[in-house]
Amino acid sequence: MQLWGDGGNAIYVNPEDRIVVAVSSLFVPRVKDRIDFIKGEIEPLFK
Repeated sequence: MQLWGDGGNAIYVNPEDRIVVAVSSLFVPRVKDRIDFIKGEIEPLFK
């Protein structure tokens, strides 16, 4: 799995489960890690 992003924007790719998640937001310096949110809240919806 991979995560790319900056300032609150993120693209998460999990090829094993064939899941892609994109998050778009306003620029926020030192944003909290989005991967915890994606893996804990979004990814389970597709399993």
